[in-house]
Amino acid sequence: TGLGDGSDDRLGEVDVDSYWCLDRILSGVQDHYTPDQPGIQEMIFRLEALIKVAAPDLWNHLMDEGVNFMHFSFKWMNCFFARELPLCHVLRVWDTYLSEDGTGFDDFHVYVCAIILSHYSSQLMKMEFEDMFHFLQNLPTETLTKDDIEMFLSQAFVWRTLFAESINRISMKTPPSERRASLVNRRTSRNSFRLNNLKAT
Repeated sequence: TGLGDGSDDRLGEVDVDSYWCLDRILSGVQDHYTPDQPGIQEMIFRLEALIKVAAPDLWNHLMDEGVNFMHFSFKWMNCFFARELPLCHVLRVWDTYLSEDGTGFDDFHVYVCAIILSHYSSQLMKMEFEDMFHFLQNLPTETLTKDDIEMFLSQAFVWRTLFAESINRISMKTPPSERRASLVNRRTSRNSFRLNNLKAT
């Protein structure tokens, strides 16, 4: 039976479950939406550190082309792929996050971002700055299947097992002020000009 049958018990269950999900999400991301958004900045820093360790060839190419992780991954961290993935895939990914004992949207999401980024590495490695900027702003996720999403989640668990300790060490050794500076300033003046031109078009 559906919810339109007037069942107060079923509506009550939906209300309770919805509140639990919302509370679960917000409890882990409160510092994403405070001044300077330190939670998001920390996640972007960890994503870059993870790619540097787990996919160094891709990281080197991004750096050589002057790509700042803030350029493309801010909305990944801010919206948790709600803009990038079809709704059916968003629900599957978020379901996994909700099962992660309060760290899914804050910690595990970084590993999923890294896996999705590395999934497109063979294409990105052939691109220059302008093409990469457009590609990363509009990932071709419409062709992803349910099996692809399952594979991404499985690989993210593997990467977390392999690299979490290294990423935690890097985070502990780097003061927050240095993390913010590295995210904001790591691009050449040439590519700052090119980025401004791209945004204007």
